[in-house]
Amino acid sequence: MSIISANIKHPEIPVSEIIDTNKFTIFLRHDLIVQVQIKQGHFFDVPDVTQVLEGIKSVSQGKKFPILALYATNIGFSKKAKDIVAAHELTIADALVTHDNWPIRVLANFYLKVNKPVRPTRIFGDDQSAVAWLHSFL
Repeated sequence: MSIISANIKHPEIPVSEIIDTNKFTIFLRHDLIVQVQIKQGHFFDVPDVTQVLEGIKSVSQGKKFPILALYATNIGFSKKAKDIVAAHELTIADALVTHDNWPIRVLANFYLKVNKPVRPTRIFGDDQSAVAWLHSFL
């Protein structure tokens, strides 16, 4: 497979199919982390998060991996969408990377406090710290 760069801010070598929509890109990386890139300027409701979860199932092929969720700016999630994401059991841990964007960080902190995800979930300002934490689950 080739390195992705067109739609992903932080290119990695994928070892799965690449699911690329107008709102997100998902693939399994070479280090066995599922990368979910949330694209700029979109609102996610139930059909959208359902599509993301189906994408995770597809690239994971029934196995549980940690998730590296990279968030762009100007995004939002409905209450029901956040509830669904918090309750899924498809992954072993989730790292939410805000790239030190304070509005996204506020949204992520609110999600953690209110929705209380069922799996270990942490917020990070950078990819490297998030990946190091996710490797502890492999």
